[in-house]
Amino acid sequence: MGSIGDELRAPGKSNRGGRAFKAKIDKAFVNYVDLSASGGAVANAILSLGKSLDLIVTAEGIERSGQLEWLRSRGCDEAQGFLLSRPLSAEDLENRYLLAADAQQDVDTAFNLCLSQSPNRAR
Repeated sequence: MGSIGDELRAPGKSNRGGRAFKAKIDKAFVNYVDLSASGGAVANAILSLGKSLDLIVTAEGIERSGQLEWLRSRGCDEAQGFLLSRPLSAEDLENRYLLAADAQQDVDTAFNLCLSQSPNRAR
């Protein structure tokens, strides 16, 4: 008989590789994590549980850099909140992040092509 974590995962797949299972820390438990020891008790417990079950843990409602740093220092995998970005429509998300990433990749490819064709490149 396997552990609880084994029962939550798809057979033959590690959660981290498959990225199938997540735990979320609600904003209510994130609000005071950086302000007092008791403020982070529930968030800390969820992070520990997530690590034990090999879950990806996402914290919601990050509004202060202190919250983000507290969660980051304890191994939180993902974060959401106004500190990082206001809610975006699908179109805004695509324009701001996906198309920008594609454009940067095009610039990098062109730059590398120029370097490879340069007569002064080191041999």
